[in-house]
Amino acid sequence: MALVTGEDLPIGQSSVARFLGIELQPDHIDLELLTYLQTNSYLLAEAMAGYIQWLLPKMDQLPDQLNPTFRKYREQMQQDGAHGRLSEAAAWLFLAFDMMLDYATQSTALKAERADKLRNKSLKVLTNLVRQQNRLIIQEKPEEIFVKALQELMNSGKVAVTPIGTDAMIPEICQMGDPIGWADNDYYYLLPEITYNAVSRFLQARGEIIPVKERTLWKHLDEAQLLLTQVEDGETRRLVKKTIPCEGGSKKADKRLRLLHIKRAVFDMICEK
Repeated sequence: MALVTGEDLPIGQSSVARFLGIELQPDHIDLELLTYLQTNSYLLAEAMAGYIQWLLPKMDQLPDQLNPTFRKYREQMQQDGAHGRLSEAAAWLFLAFDMMLDYATQSTALKAERADKLRNKSLKVLTNLVRQQNRLIIQEKPEEIFVKALQELMNSGKVAVTPIGTDAMIPEICQMGDPIGWADNDYYYLLPEITYNAVSRFLQARGEIIPVKERTLWKHLDEAQLLLTQVEDGETRRLVKKTIPCEGGSKKADKRLRLLHIKRAVFDMICEK
């Protein structure tokens, strides 16, 4: 296990799921206790040496003993829909603390009643940490980052979609910026590379990024039920062909393009979260 300090969190859903973060405020540290421990740090080394000696005779039996308990607490921490990696990390941390409490109790350094209170408190703390960090993971979903940034670009008039058909209900502000595609009442038909680059530049100006490349982002959009897809020759196509009518009305000038077909109803639902 590594203990790492930093001023900010890593970017990206996968990265945030690979650690348990604790935000420390100045009043979270008991300076008097910290000073005592720093002054008597040899006691920590002695305690760890004693713990290892206590563990050694149990090493062969530990996997069989720990795995059922690990699965129990992992499942318990996944009840709120937590990311699997988070619940695994928290379950192992709880087991490690639980074993240290057993050692402290058996060596008479800690009373059983105090150990039980610390055990229950640690489980509550770890469960809350998992819940808090899981909310961060949800916020880091690439499809939500993309959709919300795209909505801001459209609502601020920085990018534009051209209505297809006379009945297409597109706010005027969404028709004023740099063109990225077309729309009717059911879909946004977006030029993939131009749209990705526009969102990427917008996020970079705020010190943020899209945490995945284009093809992976389209996969995330598909998994979030945002895209209309099509199977061609046994392969799922996330960029579907669409005939874009010529503004002059000439059928010969119509364009047949591979575009992102983003479902407006799902897009709007994500933006409202």
